[in-house]
Amino acid sequence: MVIDTGESTDGKKIVNLLEEQGKSTIDYLLITHFDQDHVGGASKLIKNVEVKNVIQPDYEKSGKEYDKYVEAMNEQGITPVTLDDEMTLTLDDVTVNLYPAEKDDYGKDEENDFSIVASIVHGENSFLFMGDAEEARQQEILDMADDIQHTFLKFPYHGHYLSTTDELLDRVSPEYVVVTCSDSEPADEELLKALSDRNIETFLTVDGTKTFLSDGKTLAIS
Repeated sequence: MVIDTGESTDGKKIVNLLEEQGKSTIDYLLITHFDQDHVGGASKLIKNVEVKNVIQPDYEKSGKEYDKYVEAMNEQGITPVTLDDEMTLTLDDVTVNLYPAEKDDYGKDEENDFSIVASIVHGENSFLFMGDAEEARQQEILDMADDIQHTFLKFPYHGHYLSTTDELLDRVSPEYVVVTCSDSEPADEELLKALSDRNIETFLTVDGTKTFLSDGKTLAIS
């Protein structure tokens, strides 16, 4: 499974990474939402790697990168699954639970809240990927269950500190957090302090690629 594809310039990097690992097939490509920094590399990936299934959120979008993504799927004969109900996938000894947005309207310019959230469990390790979920979508996840604790959290929305941030960190209670950030979009200092105050080991993608390898009991990090 591949979750999101970065900007258009990232598509080739993902293809190269998969080639280095000897992987020529993707069983599932999950596009959490259609912003260009999540769907941008999808067309390159779909054209260069066999993608068996694509899962995407249920809302309408337009734009150059999205149009390229749709065109690539059409060329490869892929009909995406538009997620409007929870879905569970079993990939070998890994369980993936996918949670779609609960509303069909979050207001103008709030496409981030359509993010599909993925909870991935591998033995004693669990991973929560939250796309770019902002307050409304984060609150839906907080309301979903009493126990949403995970070992690992891909922090939503590039490290923006929001009104729901503290409760999210307390409820998920991760040992590790990765913040997808850059020089042009750095993580908020308030978030970094909140993570430090909770002694959560934090990794910023602005510092380079992060690799977490699970054996079902421990995580090897590089």
